[in-house]
Amino acid sequence: MATSLNILHISTPLTWRGGEQQVAYLLLGLKEKGITQFVLCQKGSKMEQFCIDNSIKHLARKKRSSFEMGFASTVKKVCVNNGHTHVHAHDSHAHTFAVLAASFFDNKLPIIVSRRVTLNSKKGWLSKNKYNHPAVKKIICVSDVVKQAVQSAIKKPEVATTVYSGIDLSRFENLDKSLLRSTFNIGNDKTIIGTVAALTEEKDIITFLKAAKAIHTVKPNTHFVILGDGDEKDKLITLAKELEIAESVTFAGFVQNVPSLLVGFDVFLFTSKNEGLGTSVLDAFAAKVPVVSTNAGGIKESVEHSVTGMLSEIGDEEDLANNCITVIDDTKLREQLIVNAYKRLEQTFTKEKMVADTITIYNEVD
Repeated sequence: MATSLNILHISTPLTWRGGEQQVAYLLLGLKEKGITQFVLCQKGSKMEQFCIDNSIKHLARKKRSSFEMGFASTVKKVCVNNGHTHVHAHDSHAHTFAVLAASFFDNKLPIIVSRRVTLNSKKGWLSKNKYNHPAVKKIICVSDVVKQAVQSAIKKPEVATTVYSGIDLSRFENLDKSLLRSTFNIGNDKTIIGTVAALTEEKDIITFLKAAKAIHTVKPNTHFVILGDGDEKDKLITLAKELEIAESVTFAGFVQNVPSLLVGFDVFLFTSKNEGLGTSVLDAFAAKVPVVSTNAGGIKESVEHSVTGMLSEIGDEEDLANNCITVIDDTKLREQLIVNAYKRLEQTFTKEKMVADTITIYNEVD
């Protein structure tokens, strides 16, 4: 389009997870290219602090509910005041507010929506219609699996497109692989199998622990590390005790700088039940750690069995354990997985490619 880009980003979570990291990569990438942008986010959110730290123009305000006319009115006011050309909604609530601004406050700007998980059909009017609103010109999906789910639920399937999430490869350079062992006092004689995941039902750390039990039975010199926190932590600690592997499992909690510890893993074991793409797996690729994973959602778009990693069915702790043991025992296979995974990452899953593909979409939409 002839008009210079001027993007309003809407990001509503208070917390910081994989989706917010992708927004951050996009903001910095657009800033580097001189593209005008502005962020509307929640007061007291991690995104507000990110914008402050990186000198990104923004407005932070309270969000009282997921259906709030005041927040939607703010969307329209910001668009008028700043002369925006596009609205980019980065989460479900942001999508709602963008559509409300279009429907009730006559905001005429095209809406681009980012969708990071598969679409669940709901009965509410808003849930049924916001994906089909005429102002929504593109739905950016993080994987083909997510795109296919969205296309099955919308009237114009061509609105959905795939832009893979990207990894910042520079975060994995010049890291000390011994930091994990020294931080948690894990001996050099131990093989470390770890994961990075929120401790929630969806991530299925229960299966991780059951696979750990099976691995430990065969290879007692194995130690297991879980980087992440969540509601299921107490239940999982209890399960580790019941499985009699508690002394061989480290619950590390939330970690600010994941790459610094991830590079210390010998094997990355990911047991999630449902993933839009699985950026934690991509982080493992970048850390040059071999991946054993379930084939949940979009993971199989990066993990090709016996090529870039090892795949098992969801919940199959026995096969996951066997795949881990194979990777530990077969040095040649392990090295091939690491090399192939890193090549796949460089070709398809970098933050630079994600930014470039998103800019292409902005320029296609008017």
